[in-house]
Amino acid sequence: MSSADGNLPDSPHRSTTTDTDAAGRLDPAVLSATNRRPAPAPAPSFAQSPPGRPRRLVVGITGATGAILGIRLLEVLAALNVETHLVLSAAAEDCISIETDWNVAQVRALATAHYRNTQLAASISSGSFQVDGMVIVPLSMATLGKVRHGIGDNLVCRAADVTLKETGRPLVLVPRETPLNAIHLQNLAALSELGVCVVPPMLTFYNKPTALSHQIDHIVARVLDQFGLNTALTTRWGPSHTAKRPTSSTTRPADDITGQASTTGAAATPESRA
Repeated sequence: MSSADGNLPDSPHRSTTTDTDAAGRLDPAVLSATNRRPAPAPAPSFAQSPPGRPRRLVVGITGATGAILGIRLLEVLAALNVETHLVLSAAAEDCISIETDWNVAQVRALATAHYRNTQLAASISSGSFQVDGMVIVPLSMATLGKVRHGIGDNLVCRAADVTLKETGRPLVLVPRETPLNAIHLQNLAALSELGVCVVPPMLTFYNKPTALSHQIDHIVARVLDQFGLNTALTTRWGPSHTAKRPTSSTTRPADDITGQASTTGAAATPESRA
């Protein structure tokens, strides 16, 4: 975003001479050099943020069922010391109230910074504000359509548009709708072709979940995988899954992020937080 209007000052690197021939035509050699662009630098890994700032993610929560996925993601990112910038749509606020025991203030308190969805002058609406990517979880089909067509009339969609235009910034979408119609599928396919990572919150059973919180944690873990953030939230596929498993096993507490049991209680309720 521009912070001021007016003419830009002359660049110190701008040439003050003209490279033309006697007829006023630009020298072909100069024209060729002008049209050559340097190769883009490789995008930095999320695990290696630029010196001087923490790892930083934008988190959007929109009005699809599954608000607890976004809430749990914020909890885990806070435990991983990742700076989070949160935007809730109006419909997301309704879903939080309807579906969970959380209130909007408690969810906002999980983030490092939070913004109104109408706050289009927020820092995250500009590409010059450096972040390591963005995730929208859950993603409504209305927001999906806007992101696909570049309609940035609210902060969630504008931040997603910025993420798309800035080289090397991953955009992860967690769509929540079923069944999907042809319009939904076309929108998801179009964004996938642009490099967007689509992570539908699919149920998984090879990790032998015994509670809904285990399914939630598995989805959150898979989202974090896309940013190079490894956790012990779920059981990953490996050789042990091809062997005969015992009929019963000890399950890990749902709020265990690092692999060490926590004593804070269930992570899916606000009362579990200090």
